Amino acid sequence: MVSDGIDRLGFLIHDVQRLMRKRFEARASGLGLSSAQWRLL
Repeated sequence: MVSDGIDRLGFLIHDVQRLMRKRFEARASGLGLSSAQWRLL
């Protein structure tokens, strides 16, 4: 069904966003800044 494809696409987009945020936070913490501080900048 079409809805199955849309559900799967939504899951994949969410999962990629989660992984990107995790990687970004790991790199930002190396500079001594939290993710909230990066968002403020």
